[in-house]
Amino acid sequence: MSKKLHAFFRTNFLKTMWVNFKYCGFRGLFHFPILIACGVQLRSLKGKIELDKMKIGYLRIGYSSLGTQNEHGNHGCLQIEGTLKVHGQAKFGQGSSISIGKTGVMEVGTLFVNGNTDFIYYDHITIGNDCLISWGVTIMDTDFHHIYQDGSNTNVNQPISIGDHCWIGMRTIILKGADIPDETVIAAGSVVTKKLAQSHCVYAGNQIIKSRIDWHE
Repeated sequence: MSKKLHAFFRTNFLKTMWVNFKYCGFRGLFHFPILIACGVQLRSLKGKIELDKMKIGYLRIGYSSLGTQNEHGNHGCLQIEGTLKVHGQAKFGQGSSISIGKTGVMEVGTLFVNGNTDFIYYDHITIGNDCLISWGVTIMDTDFHHIYQDGSNTNVNQPISIGDHCWIGMRTIILKGADIPDETVIAAGSVVTKKLAQSHCVYAGNQIIKSRIDWHE
């Protein structure tokens, strides 16, 4: 079965039509820039989705991409109370969830996300163009609960930035304050918590393990 035909049969047309009309009006019902797969839960869509182009499938949520994924398993959810800005074709795989709080902003360029990845934002995240995010990744700019020391909050929300042409390995955790430069590879199982200084490097967590690299799909 071709990928296009597979996507057709995996689409929840009622949810797709409703989301397109809500965020794009009648134009959305002609162009279908947003595609929602079967099983994706829609929660509290009180925020905004801003798309640079009215192209079919410009934003895709919940479609399987790995042969190891069980299509009857986790399908993820979409919860937008803040703003999602899409500047390039973005594909979020099966089981991936997007949760943007009231004060949160998520901006993405051309992006491919494998399955079971969680995006949780209450501040701001920017993901550049031509990025690949593997499966089982968590990216979040908040700790949810506050920690106080001598009356001061010590763990405030902080923005996250991921540059152009970055590859984030499976089961990586990217936390508030992380800043990943262009042309960077993050090794599988890493925890990234701060600004990474150099581009064209492979990082295991916050540490460089290879430099002067280029990567290709």
